[in-house]
Amino acid sequence: MDRQAVLDQIYIDMKLLEQLRQQRTSVPDNYINNCLAKKAEIFNSHKNNASQALLATFNFNMVAGKIHDLVRLPNVAYEYFNKATRTNDKDPEAHWRAYNAWMNAQALKIKKGEAVNYGQSERAEFVRLSQKHLDAVLKNPASSARLKVAALQTRARFFDDLAMGNEGYRDWSSLHEVDPTNTEALGRLAAFEIEAGRWDIAKKTLTTLARVAPKNPQVREQLVMIDLKKGDPTDALVGANLALKLFKDNEPLKLFKIQALVELGRYQEAYDELHDPQIKKSRTAQTLKTEARVFEALGLEALKKEELKKALDYFNRSLEAVSQNPALRIKASQELHRMHQSSKWREHRENDYKNIVDYLKPLIGEIEMDSKTIEIQIEAAMETKQLAAAAEACDSLRKLHRYPSSVDSLIKCHKAYKQSGRAQDGHDYLDKALLEPRFKDQRTQINLELGE
Repeated sequence: MDRQAVLDQIYIDMKLLEQLRQQRTSVPDNYINNCLAKKAEIFNSHKNNASQALLATFNFNMVAGKIHDLVRLPNVAYEYFNKATRTNDKDPEAHWRAYNAWMNAQALKIKKGEAVNYGQSERAEFVRLSQKHLDAVLKNPASSARLKVAALQTRARFFDDLAMGNEGYRDWSSLHEVDPTNTEALGRLAAFEIEAGRWDIAKKTLTTLARVAPKNPQVREQLVMIDLKKGDPTDALVGANLALKLFKDNEPLKLFKIQALVELGRYQEAYDELHDPQIKKSRTAQTLKTEARVFEALGLEALKKEELKKALDYFNRSLEAVSQNPALRIKASQELHRMHQSSKWREHRENDYKNIVDYLKPLIGEIEMDSKTIEIQIEAAMETKQLAAAAEACDSLRKLHRYPSSVDSLIKCHKAYKQSGRAQDGHDYLDKALLEPRFKDQRTQINLELGE
Protein backbone atom coordinates (compact mmCIF):
# COMPACT_ATOMS: atom_id res chain seq x y z
CA MET A 1 0.00 0.00 0.00
CA ASP A 2 1.53 3.38 -0.96
CA ARG A 3 1.60 6.43 1.28
CA GLN A 4 -1.39 8.15 -0.37
CA ALA A 5 -3.52 5.02 -0.07
CA VAL A 6 -2.77 4.85 3.65
CA LEU A 7 -3.68 8.52 4.00
CA ASP A 8 -6.92 7.95 2.14
CA GLN A 9 -7.78 4.99 4.39
CA ILE A 10 -7.06 7.00 7.54
CA TYR A 11 -9.33 9.78 6.26
CA ILE A 12 -12.16 7.29 5.59
CA ASP A 13 -11.77 5.69 9.03
CA MET A 14 -11.68 9.10 10.70
CA LYS A 15 -14.96 10.02 9.00
CA LEU A 16 -16.61 6.73 10.03
CA LEU A 17 -15.41 6.97 13.61
CA GLU A 18 -16.45 10.60 13.87
CA GLN A 19 -19.94 9.55 12.77
CA LEU A 20 -19.92 6.89 15.46
CA ARG A 21 -18.82 9.47 18.01
CA GLN A 22 -21.83 11.62 17.07
CA GLN A 23 -24.39 8.85 16.76
CA ARG A 24 -23.33 6.48 19.52
CA THR A 25 -22.59 8.29 22.74
CA SER A 26 -21.78 4.92 24.34
CA VAL A 27 -18.41 4.82 22.54
CA PRO A 28 -15.77 6.34 24.84
CA ASP A 29 -13.54 8.97 23.22
CA ASN A 30 -10.42 7.10 24.25
CA TYR A 31 -11.54 4.08 22.16
CA ILE A 32 -11.79 6.19 19.04
CA ASN A 33 -8.62 8.18 19.78
CA ASN A 34 -6.75 4.92 20.40
CA CYS A 35 -8.04 3.52 17.14
CA LEU A 36 -6.89 6.58 15.21
CA ALA A 37 -3.53 6.46 16.94
CA LYS A 38 -3.07 2.87 15.84
CA LYS A 39 -3.94 3.87 12.30
CA ALA A 40 -1.37 6.65 12.48
CA GLU A 41 1.25 4.13 13.58
CA ILE A 42 0.60 2.17 10.40
CA PHE A 43 1.06 5.34 8.36
CA ASN A 44 4.29 6.31 10.16
CA SER A 45 5.92 2.90 10.09
CA HIS A 46 4.74 1.03 7.03
CA LYS A 47 7.66 2.12 4.81
CA ASN A 48 10.49 1.85 7.34
CA ASN A 49 9.61 -1.16 9.52
CA ALA A 50 7.43 -3.94 8.07
CA SER A 51 7.02 -5.95 11.29
CA GLN A 52 6.08 -2.83 13.24
CA ALA A 53 3.59 -1.88 10.55
CA LEU A 54 2.12 -5.39 10.73
CA LEU A 55 1.74 -5.15 14.48
CA ALA A 56 0.19 -1.68 14.20
CA THR A 57 -2.26 -3.01 11.58
CA PHE A 58 -3.19 -5.88 13.88
CA ASN A 59 -3.73 -3.54 16.83
CA PHE A 60 -5.81 -1.16 14.74
CA ASN A 61 -8.12 -3.93 13.53
CA MET A 62 -8.55 -5.25 17.07
CA VAL A 63 -9.44 -1.81 18.44
CA ALA A 64 -11.74 -1.03 15.51
CA GLY A 65 -13.45 -4.41 15.97
CA LYS A 66 -14.00 -3.74 19.67
CA ILE A 67 -15.53 -0.34 18.87
CA HIS A 68 -18.04 -1.89 16.48
CA ASP A 69 -18.75 -4.66 18.97
CA LEU A 70 -19.47 -2.00 21.53
CA VAL A 71 -21.97 -0.23 19.30
CA ARG A 72 -23.62 -3.55 18.35
CA LEU A 73 -22.53 -3.71 14.75
CA PRO A 74 -21.29 -7.31 14.80
CA ASN A 75 -21.00 -7.71 11.03
CA VAL A 76 -18.58 -4.77 10.82
CA ALA A 77 -16.78 -5.93 13.98
CA TYR A 78 -16.33 -9.34 12.39
CA GLU A 79 -14.67 -7.83 9.33
CA TYR A 80 -12.09 -6.05 11.50
CA PHE A 81 -11.43 -9.06 13.75
CA ASN A 82 -11.16 -11.33 10.73
CA LYS A 83 -8.54 -8.98 9.27
CA ALA A 84 -6.70 -9.19 12.59
CA THR A 85 -6.61 -13.02 12.37
CA ARG A 86 -5.13 -12.80 8.89
CA THR A 87 -2.47 -10.41 10.18
CA ASN A 88 -1.64 -12.62 13.19
CA ASP A 89 -3.02 -16.11 12.84
CA LYS A 90 -1.52 -17.21 16.17
CA ASP A 91 -3.37 -14.78 18.42
CA PRO A 92 -6.15 -16.66 20.29
CA GLU A 93 -8.02 -13.53 21.33
CA ALA A 94 -8.30 -12.36 17.73
CA HIS A 95 -9.79 -15.70 16.70
CA TRP A 96 -12.13 -15.68 19.68
CA ARG A 97 -13.33 -12.15 18.97
CA ALA A 98 -13.82 -12.90 15.26
CA TYR A 99 -15.78 -16.02 16.17
CA ASN A 100 -17.85 -14.20 18.79
CA ALA A 101 -18.64 -11.27 16.48
CA TRP A 102 -19.73 -13.63 13.74
CA MET A 103 -21.97 -15.52 16.17
CA ASN A 104 -23.42 -12.23 17.40
CA ALA A 105 -24.26 -11.37 13.81
CA GLN A 106 -26.17 -14.67 13.61
CA ALA A 107 -27.93 -13.73 16.85
CA LEU A 108 -29.28 -10.61 15.19
CA LYS A 109 -30.69 -12.78 12.41
CA ILE A 110 -32.36 -15.02 14.93
CA LYS A 111 -33.79 -12.00 16.76
CA LYS A 112 -35.21 -10.70 13.48
CA GLY A 113 -36.59 -14.14 12.63
CA GLU A 114 -34.30 -14.58 9.64
CA ALA A 115 -32.28 -17.53 10.91
CA VAL A 116 -35.15 -19.60 12.29
CA ASN A 117 -36.27 -20.50 8.78
CA TYR A 118 -32.83 -21.48 7.53
CA GLY A 119 -32.98 -24.20 4.93
CA GLN A 120 -30.64 -27.18 4.86
CA SER A 121 -27.97 -25.39 2.81
CA GLU A 122 -28.03 -22.31 5.07
CA ARG A 123 -27.68 -24.47 8.14
CA ALA A 124 -24.79 -26.37 6.59
CA GLU A 125 -23.05 -23.07 5.80
CA PHE A 126 -23.69 -21.92 9.35
CA VAL A 127 -21.99 -25.05 10.70
CA ARG A 128 -19.08 -24.78 8.26
CA LEU A 129 -18.25 -21.13 8.95
CA SER A 130 -18.71 -21.41 12.69
CA GLN A 131 -16.54 -24.55 12.76
CA LYS A 132 -13.75 -22.72 10.95
CA HIS A 133 -13.57 -20.03 13.63
CA LEU A 134 -14.26 -22.45 16.48
CA ASP A 135 -11.38 -24.71 15.42
CA ALA A 136 -9.07 -21.71 15.36
CA VAL A 137 -9.89 -21.13 19.02
CA LEU A 138 -9.97 -24.76 20.21
CA LYS A 139 -6.84 -25.92 18.38
CA ASN A 140 -4.71 -22.93 19.28
CA PRO A 141 -2.25 -23.95 22.05
CA ALA A 142 -2.34 -20.40 23.36
CA SER A 143 -6.12 -20.48 23.90
CA SER A 144 -7.09 -20.54 27.57
CA ALA A 145 -9.72 -22.92 28.96
CA ARG A 146 -11.92 -19.87 29.52
CA LEU A 147 -11.82 -18.99 25.82
CA LYS A 148 -12.58 -22.56 24.79
CA VAL A 149 -15.54 -22.76 27.16
CA ALA A 150 -16.90 -19.43 25.96
CA ALA A 151 -16.53 -20.43 22.30
CA LEU A 152 -18.28 -23.78 22.71
CA GLN A 153 -20.97 -22.29 24.90
CA THR A 154 -21.75 -19.58 22.38
CA ARG A 155 -22.30 -21.96 19.49
CA ALA A 156 -24.13 -24.56 21.55
CA ARG A 157 -26.66 -21.91 22.53
CA PHE A 158 -27.13 -20.92 18.90
CA PHE A 159 -27.71 -24.52 17.89
CA ASP A 160 -30.36 -24.72 20.62
CA ASP A 161 -32.00 -21.54 19.29
CA LEU A 162 -32.03 -23.00 15.78
CA ALA A 163 -33.43 -26.32 17.09
CA MET A 164 -30.36 -28.13 15.71
CA GLY A 165 -30.38 -30.75 18.44
CA ASN A 166 -27.67 -33.12 17.24
CA GLU A 167 -25.17 -30.32 16.65
CA GLY A 168 -26.06 -28.72 19.98
CA TYR A 169 -25.59 -32.03 21.80
CA ARG A 170 -22.11 -32.41 20.32
CA ASP A 171 -21.06 -28.91 21.41
CA TRP A 172 -22.46 -29.32 24.92
CA SER A 173 -20.63 -32.66 25.15
CA SER A 174 -17.38 -31.03 24.01
CA LEU A 175 -17.89 -28.25 26.54
CA HIS A 176 -18.44 -30.84 29.27
CA GLU A 177 -15.11 -32.44 28.35
CA VAL A 178 -13.32 -29.08 28.59
CA ASP A 179 -15.14 -28.10 31.80
CA PRO A 180 -16.70 -31.14 33.58
CA THR A 181 -18.36 -28.96 36.23
CA ASN A 182 -20.00 -26.49 33.84
CA THR A 183 -23.59 -26.35 35.13
CA GLU A 184 -25.13 -25.16 31.86
CA ALA A 185 -23.55 -28.02 29.92
CA LEU A 186 -24.65 -30.60 32.50
CA GLY A 187 -28.19 -29.21 32.49
CA ARG A 188 -28.48 -29.19 28.71
CA LEU A 189 -27.02 -32.70 28.36
CA ALA A 190 -29.49 -33.97 30.96
CA ALA A 191 -32.32 -32.31 29.03
CA PHE A 192 -31.24 -34.08 25.83
CA GLU A 193 -31.16 -37.45 27.61
CA ILE A 194 -34.57 -36.88 29.22
CA GLU A 195 -36.07 -35.96 25.85
CA ALA A 196 -34.63 -39.15 24.36
CA GLY A 197 -35.91 -41.23 27.27
CA ARG A 198 -32.41 -42.34 28.29
CA TRP A 199 -33.28 -42.21 31.96
CA ASP A 200 -30.16 -43.86 33.41
CA ILE A 201 -27.77 -41.51 31.59
CA ALA A 202 -29.94 -38.51 32.48
CA LYS A 203 -29.96 -39.52 36.13
CA LYS A 204 -26.19 -39.92 36.19
CA THR A 205 -25.74 -36.47 34.62
CA LEU A 206 -28.20 -34.84 37.01
CA THR A 207 -26.56 -36.52 40.00
CA THR A 208 -23.30 -34.85 38.98
CA LEU A 209 -25.12 -31.55 38.54
CA ALA A 210 -26.71 -31.90 42.00
CA ARG A 211 -23.21 -32.14 43.51
CA VAL A 212 -21.99 -29.13 41.54
CA ALA A 213 -25.13 -27.05 42.15
CA PRO A 214 -26.61 -28.34 45.43
CA LYS A 215 -28.89 -25.31 45.86
CA ASN A 216 -30.71 -25.83 42.55
CA PRO A 217 -34.18 -27.28 43.33
CA GLN A 218 -34.99 -27.99 39.66
CA VAL A 219 -32.21 -30.58 39.57
CA ARG A 220 -33.77 -32.45 42.50
CA GLU A 221 -37.19 -32.24 40.86
CA GLN A 222 -35.84 -33.80 37.67
CA LEU A 223 -34.11 -36.62 39.58
CA VAL A 224 -37.38 -37.56 41.31
CA MET A 225 -39.29 -37.24 38.04
CA ILE A 226 -36.83 -39.61 36.34
CA ASP A 227 -37.33 -42.25 39.05
CA LEU A 228 -41.08 -42.04 38.45
CA LYS A 229 -40.56 -42.31 34.68
CA LYS A 230 -38.38 -45.38 35.23
CA GLY A 231 -41.08 -47.00 37.31
CA ASP A 232 -39.11 -46.72 40.58
CA PRO A 233 -41.61 -45.07 42.96
CA THR A 234 -39.66 -46.25 46.00
CA ASP A 235 -36.53 -44.38 44.87
CA ALA A 236 -38.71 -41.44 43.86
CA LEU A 237 -40.24 -41.25 47.35
CA VAL A 238 -36.83 -41.43 49.02
CA GLY A 239 -35.48 -38.74 46.68
CA ALA A 240 -38.49 -36.49 47.23
CA ASN A 241 -38.26 -36.76 51.02
CA LEU A 242 -34.54 -35.97 51.00
CA ALA A 243 -35.00 -33.05 48.64
CA LEU A 244 -37.89 -31.64 50.70
CA LYS A 245 -35.54 -31.37 53.66
CA LEU A 246 -33.53 -28.89 51.58
CA PHE A 247 -36.46 -27.25 49.79
CA LYS A 248 -39.38 -27.62 52.19
CA ASP A 249 -41.77 -25.37 50.24
CA ASN A 250 -41.08 -26.84 46.81
CA GLU A 251 -44.47 -27.61 45.27
CA PRO A 252 -43.29 -29.86 42.38
CA LEU A 253 -41.41 -32.06 44.84
CA LYS A 254 -44.51 -32.36 47.03
CA LEU A 255 -46.58 -33.36 43.99
CA PHE A 256 -43.99 -35.93 42.91
CA LYS A 257 -44.08 -37.35 46.44
CA ILE A 258 -47.87 -37.75 46.22
CA GLN A 259 -47.51 -39.41 42.81
CA ALA A 260 -44.94 -41.85 44.24
CA LEU A 261 -47.28 -42.73 47.12
CA VAL A 262 -50.12 -43.43 44.65
CA GLU A 263 -47.90 -45.69 42.56
CA LEU A 264 -46.86 -47.54 45.72
CA GLY A 265 -50.54 -48.12 46.56
CA ARG A 266 -50.31 -45.94 49.65
CA TYR A 267 -53.49 -44.09 48.79
CA GLN A 268 -54.43 -42.85 52.26
CA GLU A 269 -50.98 -41.29 52.73
CA ALA A 270 -51.31 -39.64 49.33
CA TYR A 271 -54.73 -38.32 50.35
CA ASP A 272 -53.28 -36.95 53.60
CA GLU A 273 -50.57 -35.12 51.65
CA LEU A 274 -53.29 -33.31 49.68
CA HIS A 275 -54.14 -31.49 52.91
CA ASP A 276 -50.78 -29.73 52.92
CA PRO A 277 -51.74 -25.99 53.10
CA GLN A 278 -49.55 -25.15 50.09
CA ILE A 279 -51.13 -27.89 47.97
CA LYS A 280 -54.67 -26.96 49.06
CA LYS A 281 -54.06 -23.33 48.18
CA SER A 282 -52.43 -24.05 44.83
CA ARG A 283 -54.79 -24.63 41.91
CA THR A 284 -52.20 -25.04 39.16
CA ALA A 285 -52.86 -27.55 36.39
CA GLN A 286 -50.26 -29.92 37.84
CA THR A 287 -51.72 -29.73 41.33
CA LEU A 288 -55.21 -30.46 40.04
CA LYS A 289 -53.89 -33.33 37.92
CA THR A 290 -52.21 -34.87 40.98
CA GLU A 291 -55.32 -34.37 43.09
CA ALA A 292 -57.45 -36.03 40.40
CA ARG A 293 -55.12 -38.98 40.26
CA VAL A 294 -55.32 -39.54 44.03
CA PHE A 295 -59.13 -39.50 44.00
CA GLU A 296 -59.18 -41.78 40.94
CA ALA A 297 -56.96 -44.31 42.72
CA LEU A 298 -59.12 -44.14 45.86
CA GLY A 299 -62.24 -44.62 43.72
CA LEU A 300 -60.88 -47.69 41.97
CA GLU A 301 -59.78 -49.10 45.32
CA ALA A 302 -63.28 -48.55 46.70
CA LEU A 303 -64.78 -50.33 43.67
CA LYS A 304 -62.61 -53.37 44.37
CA LYS A 305 -64.13 -53.45 47.85
CA GLU A 306 -67.60 -52.96 46.29
CA GLU A 307 -68.02 -49.69 48.19
CA LEU A 308 -70.02 -48.18 45.39
CA LYS A 309 -71.15 -44.95 47.04
CA LYS A 310 -67.63 -44.11 48.20
CA ALA A 311 -66.21 -44.96 44.74
CA LEU A 312 -68.65 -42.63 43.01
CA ASP A 313 -67.83 -39.85 45.45
CA TYR A 314 -64.11 -40.22 44.72
CA PHE A 315 -64.68 -40.35 40.97
CA ASN A 316 -66.75 -37.18 41.09
CA ARG A 317 -64.10 -35.41 43.17
CA SER A 318 -61.49 -36.50 40.66
CA LEU A 319 -63.54 -35.09 37.81
CA GLU A 320 -64.07 -31.86 39.74
CA ALA A 321 -60.30 -31.44 39.74
CA VAL A 322 -59.78 -32.42 36.08
CA SER A 323 -63.06 -32.64 34.20
CA GLN A 324 -61.46 -33.69 30.90
CA ASN A 325 -60.19 -37.09 32.00
CA PRO A 326 -61.31 -39.55 29.32
CA ALA A 327 -59.50 -42.55 30.81
CA LEU A 328 -61.24 -42.15 34.18
CA ARG A 329 -64.64 -41.45 32.64
CA ILE A 330 -64.42 -44.61 30.53
CA LYS A 331 -63.01 -46.76 33.35
CA ALA A 332 -65.65 -45.59 35.83
CA SER A 333 -68.45 -46.23 33.34
CA GLN A 334 -67.19 -49.70 32.49
CA GLU A 335 -66.86 -50.64 36.16
CA LEU A 336 -70.33 -49.31 37.00
CA HIS A 337 -71.82 -51.23 34.10
CA ARG A 338 -70.02 -54.40 35.13
CA MET A 339 -71.30 -54.11 38.69
CA HIS A 340 -74.85 -53.43 37.56
CA GLN A 341 -74.94 -56.75 35.77
CA SER A 342 -75.03 -58.25 39.25
CA SER A 343 -78.46 -58.54 40.94
CA LYS A 344 -76.83 -57.16 44.09
CA TRP A 345 -76.88 -53.68 42.60
CA ARG A 346 -80.21 -53.75 40.77
CA GLU A 347 -81.78 -51.31 43.25
CA HIS A 348 -79.28 -48.61 42.26
CA ARG A 349 -79.56 -49.31 38.55
CA GLU A 350 -81.42 -46.22 37.33
CA ASN A 351 -79.52 -43.69 39.44
CA ASP A 352 -76.12 -45.04 38.50
CA TYR A 353 -76.99 -45.45 34.85
CA LYS A 354 -77.45 -41.70 35.02
CA ASN A 355 -73.89 -41.47 36.34
CA ILE A 356 -72.69 -43.46 33.33
CA VAL A 357 -74.40 -41.05 30.95
CA ASP A 358 -72.87 -38.08 32.77
CA TYR A 359 -69.40 -39.64 32.68
CA LEU A 360 -69.43 -40.51 28.99
CA LYS A 361 -71.50 -37.71 27.49
CA PRO A 362 -68.59 -35.20 27.22
CA LEU A 363 -66.58 -37.80 25.29
CA ILE A 364 -69.19 -38.86 22.74
CA GLY A 365 -68.24 -37.48 19.35
CA GLU A 366 -65.03 -35.96 20.78
CA ILE A 367 -62.65 -38.91 21.07
CA GLU A 368 -62.35 -42.39 19.64
CA MET A 369 -63.80 -45.10 21.87
CA ASP A 370 -64.26 -48.82 21.46
CA SER A 371 -67.71 -49.93 20.38
CA LYS A 372 -68.58 -51.66 23.67
CA THR A 373 -68.01 -48.47 25.68
CA ILE A 374 -70.26 -46.52 23.32
CA GLU A 375 -72.86 -49.29 23.61
CA ILE A 376 -72.74 -48.91 27.41
CA GLN A 377 -73.61 -45.24 26.91
CA ILE A 378 -76.48 -46.15 24.56
CA GLU A 379 -77.86 -48.60 27.10
CA ALA A 380 -77.51 -46.18 30.01
CA ALA A 381 -79.09 -43.30 28.10
CA MET A 382 -82.05 -45.47 27.02
CA GLU A 383 -82.57 -46.74 30.59
CA THR A 384 -82.71 -43.18 31.90
CA LYS A 385 -84.89 -41.92 29.03
CA GLN A 386 -82.18 -39.58 27.74
CA LEU A 387 -83.14 -40.26 24.14
CA ALA A 388 -81.15 -37.48 22.47
CA ALA A 389 -77.98 -38.63 24.26
CA ALA A 390 -78.68 -42.21 23.15
CA ALA A 391 -79.12 -41.13 19.51
CA GLU A 392 -75.93 -39.06 19.70
CA ALA A 393 -74.06 -42.12 20.97
CA CYS A 394 -75.47 -44.13 18.05
CA ASP A 395 -74.16 -41.47 15.66
CA SER A 396 -70.70 -41.86 17.20
CA LEU A 397 -70.92 -45.64 16.95
CA ARG A 398 -71.79 -45.44 13.25
CA LYS A 399 -68.96 -43.02 12.57
CA LEU A 400 -66.27 -44.98 14.42
CA HIS A 401 -67.35 -48.63 14.00
CA ARG A 402 -70.24 -48.61 11.48
CA TYR A 403 -72.28 -51.21 13.40
CA PRO A 404 -72.56 -52.35 17.03
CA SER A 405 -71.14 -55.57 18.39
CA SER A 406 -74.50 -57.11 19.23
CA VAL A 407 -78.09 -57.37 17.99
CA ASP A 408 -79.30 -55.91 21.29
CA SER A 409 -77.32 -52.68 20.70
CA LEU A 410 -78.54 -52.49 17.10
CA ILE A 411 -82.13 -52.66 18.33
CA LYS A 412 -81.44 -50.01 20.97
CA CYS A 413 -80.07 -47.69 18.28
CA HIS A 414 -83.18 -48.18 16.15
CA LYS A 415 -85.36 -47.35 19.15
CA ALA A 416 -83.20 -44.38 20.15
CA TYR A 417 -83.51 -42.84 16.70
CA LYS A 418 -87.23 -43.49 16.50
CA GLN A 419 -88.07 -42.19 19.99
CA SER A 420 -85.89 -39.09 19.61
CA GLY A 421 -87.75 -38.03 16.45
CA ARG A 422 -85.26 -39.46 13.93
CA ALA A 423 -87.23 -42.50 12.77
CA GLN A 424 -85.94 -42.35 9.20
CA ASP A 425 -82.32 -42.47 10.45
CA GLY A 426 -83.26 -45.53 12.48
CA HIS A 427 -84.84 -47.32 9.51
CA ASP A 428 -81.92 -46.49 7.20
CA TYR A 429 -79.37 -47.68 9.76
CA LEU A 430 -81.23 -50.93 10.40
CA ASP A 431 -81.69 -51.69 6.69
CA LYS A 432 -77.96 -51.29 6.02
CA ALA A 433 -77.01 -53.33 9.10
CA LEU A 434 -79.24 -56.22 7.99
CA LEU A 435 -77.14 -56.54 4.83
CA GLU A 436 -74.18 -57.47 7.04
CA PRO A 437 -73.62 -61.26 7.30
CA ARG A 438 -73.57 -61.20 11.12
CA PHE A 439 -77.02 -59.55 11.30
CA LYS A 440 -78.59 -60.96 8.14
CA ASP A 441 -79.61 -64.28 9.70
CA GLN A 442 -81.20 -62.51 12.67
CA ARG A 443 -83.66 -60.37 10.69
CA THR A 444 -86.65 -62.29 12.05
CA GLN A 445 -85.55 -61.90 15.66
CA ILE A 446 -84.92 -58.18 15.13
CA ASN A 447 -88.31 -57.63 13.51
CA LEU A 448 -90.02 -59.45 16.38
CA GLU A 449 -88.19 -57.33 18.93
CA LEU A 450 -89.24 -54.19 17.11
CA GLY A 451 -92.77 -55.38 16.47
CA GLU A 452 -92.36 -54.89 12.71
